[in-house]
Amino acid sequence: MLLGRDLADRVVAITGASSGIGAATAVACARRGMRVGLFARREVRLEKLAKEIREQGGEVETVVGDVRDRDAVAGLVTAVTRRWGSLDAIIANAGFGIVAPVATTPPEQAREIFDVNVLGTVWAIQAAWPVFEVQRQGHIIIVSSVLAQHGLPANSLYSATKAAQSVMADGLRVEAETVGIDVSVVYPVGTDTEFFESIRKSPDRERKLGSALPSGPRQTADQVAHAIVDCLERPRFEVYPYRAARLVPWADALSPKLIAKMLRFPEYYRRQMGIEGETGTKPEGEA
Repeated sequence: MLLGRDLADRVVAITGASSGIGAATAVACARRGMRVGLFARREVRLEKLAKEIREQGGEVETVVGDVRDRDAVAGLVTAVTRRWGSLDAIIANAGFGIVAPVATTPPEQAREIFDVNVLGTVWAIQAAWPVFEVQRQGHIIIVSSVLAQHGLPANSLYSATKAAQSVMADGLRVEAETVGIDVSVVYPVGTDTEFFESIRKSPDRERKLGSALPSGPRQTADQVAHAIVDCLERPRFEVYPYRAARLVPWADALSPKLIAKMLRFPEYYRRQMGIEGETGTKPEGEA
């Protein structure tokens, strides 16, 4: 077994760090001796997390900002490099979901989800790149989703943003190799976090949060954080915290209809939209 990188005293910056996977990853990194830069909109949450890390003996820097603001994200990198003199990794984690059909998603929400999930990732990469380029080393970790590999009905725009991250990373990996930068993409399955509480819902319906995703494997934020820390130690391009999820692209290539049937997508969509009738059948008028 090859020895991994020593993470002690390395510097990591994390967007969307106030809760969920971002917060769990921050704690996990700090426990491994990393210096952690935290970025999110919610100052109270950030300071609470920073206090927890400091009480455990960790070093932390917080920057309050919106990931849609390119200058604010750049400020995160400025803050950590000013304090610690370097940046070893950036984790583009900020994101949210929408539960609504594409056809009826309000334009402001459609724009927001791409601004946060996709452009927020771009701004994180662009903020860290000049530092990594000078150092001739660095690690970009993009937190995508297994839904990048198969669109989920009623969450189609969210799936699209996650797919955009994944495809962007394919090209980015080649660009980054020329300057010694590692690129990784994390594909969590449904994760038990506050994420579901922040999902934007279809404007004409209120739904129970328990139905935010179809039935399937779930994991905790700590499990995803553990996989991310392991990737920091032993970089690789694709990270599947739930190992069986790596089979989804293969199964989808063989039979997309099989994946949809296995995950009960038609039933899920009907439940989300409140469509009456026998599950598994097509809506009236559909070919």
